Amino acid sequence: MSKLNDLTGKKFDRLTVMTRDKDKVFSSGRKVVMWKCKCVCGKECVVATTSLSNKLTRSCGCLNDEKRKDSETKHIIHGDKCKSSKYHNLYERWLRIKRRCSDKNNINYGGRGIDICCEWKYNYINFKNWALTNGYKSELTIDRIDVNKGYCPENCRWVTNKEQQNNKRNNKLIIYKGEVYTQQQLCDKYNINRKTFTDRLKRGMGIEEALNTPIRKTK
Repeated sequence: MSKLNDLTGKKFDRLTVMTRDKDKVFSSGRKVVMWKCKCVCGKECVVATTSLSNKLTRSCGCLNDEKRKDSETKHIIHGDKCKSSKYHNLYERWLRIKRRCSDKNNINYGGRGIDICCEWKYNYINFKNWALTNGYKSELTIDRIDVNKGYCPENCRWVTNKEQQNNKRNNKLIIYKGEVYTQQQLCDKYNINRKTFTDRLKRGMGIEEALNTPIRKTK
């Protein structure tokens, strides 16, 4: 091992390299140089060269634990974890967003790469401050403007349930008189019950007929 590549004794944030460890060998035959490091908290860990040099690993894991505890402390002190808090509902929504994004088995969120930005993920207060300055009300729901992107300040807004339904990926779009609508938007515009409209389409009516046929009054 050349002196140039010897990281022994060097410090990387909270980690100090103690000695070179056994190389990690992948099934493809590729080798990764590993280093045994000691963290300032006293724990030891083994880290790859690239993780150290690119600052991908900055501690044995204690740094993330401290950030998480700090975040939890902040919102607990703020009181929103308590059910009697005025903003408990907002705190619960924050938790649900984090859960669905971290769940790789959730095909609509974590399973297809939808994530929550670090600014919100590790700090409830940041999320709360954004919410309160961007129209949050308990009866509204958080909506991603671009449904293929994650939760972050520039891609989120507070909307009614109806507005959020109009923004869902699985909405069927209808082109009518040169304009594009979701079924709900079209029914709202022409003042017809959505179920009535969809039932008529299923029976073979065209869009024009389904929208404009008078509803029979029952005796």
